[in-house]
Amino acid sequence: MLKKIIKRGLLGFPLGIFFCYAISICESVFVGDGRFYAVVPYLAKTCGSELNAVIVQFFLSGVVGISYASSAVLFEIERLSLLVQTALHFIITTSVFYIISFVCHWLPAGKPLMFLWIAVWLMIYIIMWNVFCFIYRREIKEINEKLRKN
Repeated sequence: MLKKIIKRGLLGFPLGIFFCYAISICESVFVGDGRFYAVVPYLAKTCGSELNAVIVQFFLSGVVGISYASSAVLFEIERLSLLVQTALHFIITTSVFYIISFVCHWLPAGKPLMFLWIAVWLMIYIIMWNVFCFIYRREIKEINEKLRKN
């Protein structure tokens, strides 16, 4: 199991970086002034330079990817119910993402925006959970059909 967690974590690191910078590109396009906003300006100020901030964000984005990829192993522990698997995965990924979001200043300022962020985060998690459930149920159905044919 530990081997699986490490293997998935190693895969998750570059995926976390990819998604972070894909979001940075989308945000830069949305701003529409032709500049690339690699990091939040306050992170650059906190880190002393934009380069330092990019380096910090690079590694922390990888850590987010590691948390998602490695904690997905929870869904393979058959003795845990799907509810427990999901709750543990949600707690782990949300905690890691929240802490890193706070450090990188990705979180919006103000309570109303924070509640909106939490609502959006929860919606995205629920949507992704349902997508994966659909995919796995379809795979199980295909496997069962193959077994019936044999």
